[in-house]
Amino acid sequence: MSGPRVAVVVPTFEQAAFLPRALASALAQTLADLEVVVVDDGSDDGGATEAALAPFLADPRVRALRLPRNGGLGAALQAGVDAAAAPLLAYLPSDDVWLPGHLASLVAALDAAPSALLAVADLADPPPGVPAHPQLAQVLHRRTRERWLPRAVVETDDLDRMLWGRLPGERARTGRATAVWTQHPGQRSRAVRERHDGGLNVFRRRYRVAEPLRFASSDSGEVDEVALYAGLRERRLPRSADGLRVLLVGDLGFNPERVVALAQRGHELHGLWTPDGLGDSGVGPVPFGHVREVRPSTAADWRPAVAALRPDVVYGLLSWRAVPFVHEVLTGLAAQRGRRVPVVFHLKESPQGCLRSGTWPQLAELLTLADGVVLSTEEERAWVELALPGRLDPERTLVVDGDLPLAAWHGAERARRLS
Repeated sequence: MSGPRVAVVVPTFEQAAFLPRALASALAQTLADLEVVVVDDGSDDGGATEAALAPFLADPRVRALRLPRNGGLGAALQAGVDAAAAPLLAYLPSDDVWLPGHLASLVAALDAAPSALLAVADLADPPPGVPAHPQLAQVLHRRTRERWLPRAVVETDDLDRMLWGRLPGERARTGRATAVWTQHPGQRSRAVRERHDGGLNVFRRRYRVAEPLRFASSDSGEVDEVALYAGLRERRLPRSADGLRVLLVGDLGFNPERVVALAQRGHELHGLWTPDGLGDSGVGPVPFGHVREVRPSTAADWRPAVAALRPDVVYGLLSWRAVPFVHEVLTGLAAQRGRRVPVVFHLKESPQGCLRSGTWPQLAELLTLADGVVLSTEEERAWVELALPGRLDPERTLVVDGDLPLAAWHGAERARRLS
């Protein structure tokens, strides 16, 4: 007896609320000659993914793989492909849906085009801003020796780069809109793209990536942190006898590696990061090393972890987007009885951003609560002094650009002047 003709690979990461809908649509296909391989890419959601998957495992066509930690979309897809046996491969991300005739129409399109390696269905009700390349849920292709690119090569929203572009020849089309590409805030492509409030650091935070990334966004281009930070990661920077244990709270903005200057002075750095940062605002796990992660069991449960750490000073920073989380931590520490920890708050830019977002009252309290305040420009200090007359202590208020890079980034040879 021959095996199934089509393998359906279902990658998932903490999408338990979507997963049953996707699997139900796969098993409702008019083409029943299929196998379904669900690949859980290291979900840490209290067993929610496992519970959502359990009822579907009664169907002998469904199997599940669980990866020990999140290794990236490419690794998850390839694990599913390697575990499957069918000669034709389809992909159904756990937040997407197929209409019942989807696989049958794709198989028919490939059968009608023997020289084609890949067939594409149309999207049903495509949302604005859909990328030019086909989405995973649209494609069926013949099994080849080509493999999905792993995270060590690149993390990107460009599926042509990850695989489609290495399947040469014509692309058969069904002409039927049978795939539903679901847009929502937790979508992977939105975590990659800055136009959707994503970007490198949003991606890093969501998928808890501990190592430097090679990252490419269709919006902002490519960053190779592996090459950029190799020298910094390799350095040994032990804590000195008079070094402080510093807790960084919030985000690190641009040029985040500048905080290594504190480690170079013998201080021990720990990081507790905002869960709501911007793609261009550095958060941990930092790719350049020398900052240890504070890992609360949930984003809201940081108190036990900080109490166990016993920092000597708390350094809250940096962008307006981090203000609510920094405010939560700094006011929470101030309210605790017992050992009092000195607090420094550094605002990089845009108190106006706090005005627009409704967090100005929190920013105002931070600026007056902190033992020391650092602002990024003299103009910003003048603005804050007008907004909070008499509330800032001039002896405890400094001006230091929050985005200054490490001095080592500036070589002896200067670039040619543009004009």
